[in-house]
Amino acid sequence: MGREQLAAVASGGFVMAGGGSEPWLRVLDDEGTVLLDQSYPGPGTALFSILEAADGLVLAGRNRVIRTDLSGAPLWDWVASDAWLLGAAEHAEGGFVFFGIAGRRDGGSALRIVRTVVHVNDSGEVVWEREDPAVGHNRAGGATALSLPDGFVFTTSGAHVVRTDLEGATVWIRDYGSTGDSFFDALALPDGGLLFAGTGVSEHRAAWLLRTDADGEVIWERFYGTSDVGPIYAVAHAPGGGFVLASTAFNDAWVIGTDEEGVQQWAQSVDLDGHEIAAGLQVTASGTITVVGSSDESGPPGRNDAWVLRVTDPTALACVTWPVTPPSP
Repeated sequence: MGREQLAAVASGGFVMAGGGSEPWLRVLDDEGTVLLDQSYPGPGTALFSILEAADGLVLAGRNRVIRTDLSGAPLWDWVASDAWLLGAAEHAEGGFVFFGIAGRRDGGSALRIVRTVVHVNDSGEVVWEREDPAVGHNRAGGATALSLPDGFVFTTSGAHVVRTDLEGATVWIRDYGSTGDSFFDALALPDGGLLFAGTGVSEHRAAWLLRTDADGEVIWERFYGTSDVGPIYAVAHAPGGGFVLASTAFNDAWVIGTDEEGVQQWAQSVDLDGHEIAAGLQVTASGTITVVGSSDESGPPGRNDAWVLRVTDPTALACVTWPVTPPSP
């Protein structure tokens, strides 16, 4: 859980951040040149998500949230109480919502696990906090958060999905998988439906895309590849319709294009010579695809090499990659 997180941002650059004894942030331009190295003294944390806001970034992790401006300077730093904050999303009424799991003891009783959702305003003050029994699969793996006009969608391991209203109250809960299955990313669709991307290990097919309606009822699901394609770590809308998927398996990074029904239209891969994990995906209006990720084959936890993959013409299978080295511990 201490590995770095990476994301492509709307400005065309990238951000890379990691946890540990002192969380850190690195900002890079569109060509991978380092623009900023910043560390944040205070409680150590494992970092689970990076959220791009209109005027900066939000870094969320175990027991801690760091809000920065566009230069990486901290605006506020909020420490949660025994909570693993697995995902972050912007609130339609302002501020941010964080979801995760937490351990609670009542009067010395046995530990119980709860699902926690917290709304924090733009100044870092808690607006409300809601806790519900942690049902289904509520471990830390395979978590993502999605902001909707009328609420939020949160996922945890086991392809467990919770939809809430704007106050964090549960609207519906669905379990689409079982042990080993996970959703790593999600999209809101124009018709109100949802698209989830991840891995369907229980079906012996690593790359999994699931489409539901607004009520969580399954419309279709697709699996891609066999042992040569790994989990789908990121999904984005493609210009003109359809979706772009970022996947990795062992040494290879995969980029897959589908139509609006999830039917594969093209795919390409590149050997990056390491155990690769994709972490962020950006698709421009012109169709240029950028994937950022990391290799976990070398370096201490949270300081592993990162990489950027750019696809300029999927039909010609043309792509370029370059490494990005994290800051020294």
